[in-house]
Amino acid sequence: NYEQATKQVMDYLADKHYCTTILSDTNVCFSTLRQYLMENDISYSPETADEWLHSIESGLCIQRQNSFKNALARLNDVMADGKISIAHDARRFRSYTALDPYWKKVLDAFLRSLEQSKAQDTIRGYKNSCARFLIYVQDKGISSVSELTYACIIKFYEDDKHHGRWGKSQLNGKIPVLLSYFYEQGSLTFGYTR
Repeated sequence: NYEQATKQVMDYLADKHYCTTILSDTNVCFSTLRQYLMENDISYSPETADEWLHSIESGLCIQRQNSFKNALARLNDVMADGKISIAHDARRFRSYTALDPYWKKVLDAFLRSLEQSKAQDTIRGYKNSCARFLIYVQDKGISSVSELTYACIIKFYEDDKHHGRWGKSQLNGKIPVLLSYFYEQGSLTFGYTR
Protein backbone atom coordinates (compact mmCIF):
# COMPACT_ATOMS: atom_id res chain seq x y z
CA ASN A 1 0.00 0.00 0.00
CA TYR A 2 1.45 3.36 -1.10
CA GLU A 3 0.21 5.32 1.91
CA GLN A 4 1.61 2.85 4.43
CA ALA A 5 4.95 2.62 2.62
CA THR A 6 5.39 6.40 2.38
CA LYS A 7 4.48 6.76 6.06
CA GLN A 8 7.03 4.08 6.94
CA VAL A 9 9.75 5.96 5.05
CA MET A 10 8.83 9.28 6.66
CA ASP A 11 8.75 7.72 10.14
CA TYR A 12 12.13 6.10 9.52
CA LEU A 13 13.72 9.39 8.48
CA ALA A 14 12.27 11.22 11.49
CA ASP A 15 13.29 8.46 13.93
CA LYS A 16 16.83 8.47 12.56
CA HIS A 17 17.09 12.25 12.92
CA TYR A 18 17.50 13.06 9.23
CA CYS A 19 17.70 16.78 8.55
CA THR A 20 14.55 18.80 7.92
CA THR A 21 15.50 19.38 4.29
CA ILE A 22 15.52 15.63 3.62
CA LEU A 23 12.21 15.22 5.45
CA SER A 24 10.62 18.09 3.56
CA ASP A 25 11.90 17.01 0.13
CA THR A 26 10.80 13.41 0.75
CA ASN A 27 7.34 14.57 1.78
CA VAL A 28 7.05 16.80 -1.31
CA CYS A 29 8.19 13.91 -3.52
CA PHE A 30 5.62 11.51 -2.08
CA SER A 31 2.78 14.07 -2.19
CA THR A 32 3.53 15.06 -5.78
CA LEU A 33 3.85 11.44 -6.88
CA ARG A 34 0.57 10.57 -5.10
CA GLN A 35 -1.17 13.37 -7.00
CA TYR A 36 0.30 12.13 -10.31
CA LEU A 37 -0.89 8.57 -9.62
CA MET A 38 -4.40 9.75 -8.73
CA GLU A 39 -4.71 12.10 -11.71
CA ASN A 40 -3.69 9.31 -14.09
CA ASP A 41 -5.65 6.62 -12.23
CA ILE A 42 -2.64 4.31 -12.01
CA SER A 43 -1.06 2.29 -9.25
CA TYR A 44 2.42 2.74 -7.90
CA SER A 45 5.26 0.75 -9.40
CA PRO A 46 8.99 1.50 -9.46
CA GLU A 47 8.78 1.93 -13.22
CA THR A 48 5.90 4.41 -12.95
CA ALA A 49 7.78 6.36 -10.28
CA ASP A 50 10.90 6.50 -12.47
CA GLU A 51 8.87 7.70 -15.46
CA TRP A 52 7.21 10.37 -13.31
CA LEU A 53 10.55 11.59 -11.95
CA HIS A 54 12.07 11.69 -15.42
CA SER A 55 9.11 13.80 -16.63
CA ILE A 56 9.61 16.46 -13.93
CA GLU A 57 13.33 16.45 -13.18
CA SER A 58 14.22 19.22 -15.64
CA GLY A 59 12.17 21.55 -13.43
CA LEU A 60 13.99 20.55 -10.26
CA CYS A 61 17.28 21.85 -8.91
CA ILE A 62 20.08 19.27 -8.59
CA GLN A 63 19.65 18.98 -4.82
CA ARG A 64 15.93 18.27 -5.12
CA GLN A 65 16.51 15.80 -7.99
CA ASN A 66 18.87 13.86 -5.73
CA SER A 67 16.48 14.07 -2.79
CA PHE A 68 13.62 12.73 -4.92
CA LYS A 69 15.80 9.90 -6.27
CA ASN A 70 16.75 8.92 -2.71
CA ALA A 71 13.13 9.13 -1.57
CA LEU A 72 12.01 6.83 -4.40
CA ALA A 73 14.86 4.38 -3.71
CA ARG A 74 13.75 4.16 -0.06
CA LEU A 75 10.11 3.81 -1.09
CA ASN A 76 11.02 1.02 -3.51
CA ASP A 77 12.90 -0.76 -0.70
CA VAL A 78 9.88 -0.60 1.60
CA MET A 79 7.47 -1.71 -1.13
CA ALA A 80 9.69 -4.66 -2.11
CA ASP A 81 11.22 -5.77 1.21
CA GLY A 82 9.29 -4.00 3.96
CA LYS A 83 12.36 -2.04 5.09
CA ILE A 84 14.92 0.48 3.86
CA SER A 85 18.10 -1.05 2.52
CA ILE A 86 21.36 -0.05 4.19
CA ALA A 87 22.50 1.10 0.75
CA HIS A 88 19.82 3.82 0.85
CA ASP A 89 20.52 4.95 4.40
CA ALA A 90 22.57 8.09 3.76
CA ARG A 91 23.53 8.54 7.42
CA ARG A 92 22.83 12.25 7.37
CA PHE A 93 21.90 11.91 11.00
CA ARG A 94 25.42 10.84 12.03
CA SER A 95 26.11 13.94 14.07
CA TYR A 96 23.57 13.40 16.83
CA THR A 97 24.01 9.66 17.11
CA ALA A 98 27.80 9.99 17.17
CA LEU A 99 27.86 12.50 20.02
CA ASP A 100 29.28 11.23 23.28
CA PRO A 101 26.96 11.32 26.33
CA TYR A 102 28.25 14.71 27.57
CA TRP A 103 27.56 16.49 24.26
CA LYS A 104 24.16 14.77 23.85
CA LYS A 105 23.20 15.97 27.33
CA VAL A 106 24.33 19.53 26.51
CA LEU A 107 22.45 19.54 23.21
CA ASP A 108 19.30 18.02 24.73
CA ALA A 109 19.26 20.72 27.45
CA PHE A 110 19.59 23.41 24.77
CA LEU A 111 16.76 21.89 22.72
CA ARG A 112 14.51 21.74 25.81
CA SER A 113 15.15 25.46 26.32
CA LEU A 114 13.63 26.10 22.87
CA GLU A 115 10.40 24.17 23.47
CA GLN A 116 8.41 27.18 24.74
CA SER A 117 9.32 29.43 21.82
CA LYS A 118 9.89 27.20 18.77
CA ALA A 119 7.85 24.68 16.76
CA GLN A 120 8.95 21.03 16.73
CA ASP A 121 10.13 21.22 13.10
CA THR A 122 12.23 24.26 13.98
CA ILE A 123 13.69 22.46 16.99
CA ARG A 124 14.56 19.49 14.76
CA GLY A 125 16.47 21.91 12.51
CA TYR A 126 18.37 23.23 15.53
CA LYS A 127 19.12 19.67 16.60
CA ASN A 128 20.66 18.76 13.24
CA SER A 129 22.62 21.99 12.77
CA CYS A 130 23.91 22.15 16.34
CA ALA A 131 24.78 18.45 16.38
CA ARG A 132 26.84 19.03 13.25
CA PHE A 133 28.77 21.72 15.11
CA LEU A 134 29.15 19.66 18.29
CA ILE A 135 30.42 16.56 16.46
CA TYR A 136 33.08 18.78 14.92
CA VAL A 137 33.99 20.09 18.37
CA GLN A 138 34.05 16.56 19.79
CA ASP A 139 36.28 15.36 16.94
CA LYS A 140 38.72 18.17 17.80
CA GLY A 141 39.11 16.68 21.29
CA ILE A 142 37.11 19.33 23.12
CA SER A 143 35.34 17.65 26.01
CA SER A 144 33.34 20.51 27.58
CA VAL A 145 31.68 23.78 26.60
CA SER A 146 34.19 25.78 28.64
CA GLU A 147 37.01 24.47 26.40
CA LEU A 148 35.52 26.05 23.26
CA THR A 149 37.72 28.71 21.71
CA TYR A 150 37.07 31.43 19.20
CA ALA A 151 39.61 29.78 16.89
CA CYS A 152 37.71 26.46 16.99
CA ILE A 153 34.41 28.16 16.18
CA ILE A 154 35.91 30.06 13.24
CA LYS A 155 37.64 26.91 11.99
CA PHE A 156 34.30 25.06 12.05
CA TYR A 157 32.70 27.73 9.85
CA GLU A 158 35.63 27.53 7.44
CA ASP A 159 35.71 23.72 7.31
CA ASP A 160 31.97 23.02 7.19
CA LYS A 161 30.88 22.48 3.60
CA HIS A 162 27.38 22.64 2.11
CA HIS A 163 26.10 22.14 -1.41
CA GLY A 164 24.16 25.38 -1.35
CA ARG A 165 23.89 28.74 0.35
CA TRP A 166 20.56 27.88 1.98
CA GLY A 167 21.96 25.04 4.08
CA LYS A 168 24.98 27.08 5.14
CA SER A 169 22.84 30.07 6.08
CA GLN A 170 20.54 27.82 8.12
CA LEU A 171 23.54 26.52 10.02
CA ASN A 172 25.05 29.98 10.42
CA GLY A 173 21.80 31.21 11.95
CA LYS A 174 21.47 28.39 14.48
CA ILE A 175 24.98 28.03 15.90
CA PRO A 176 25.01 31.57 17.38
CA VAL A 177 21.77 30.75 19.23
CA LEU A 178 23.48 27.69 20.74
CA LEU A 179 26.53 29.77 21.68
CA SER A 180 24.28 32.43 23.25
CA TYR A 181 22.61 29.69 25.29
CA PHE A 182 26.03 28.53 26.49
CA TYR A 183 26.84 32.12 27.50
CA GLU A 184 23.52 32.53 29.34
CA GLN A 185 24.26 29.30 31.23
CA GLY A 186 27.64 30.69 32.30
CA SER A 187 29.53 28.00 30.36
CA LEU A 188 31.04 30.17 27.63
CA THR A 189 33.05 33.37 27.64
CA PHE A 190 31.35 36.51 26.34
CA GLY A 191 32.18 37.39 22.77
CA TYR A 192 31.74 34.02 21.07
CA THR A 193 28.05 34.43 20.37
CA ARG A 194 28.17 36.68 17.30
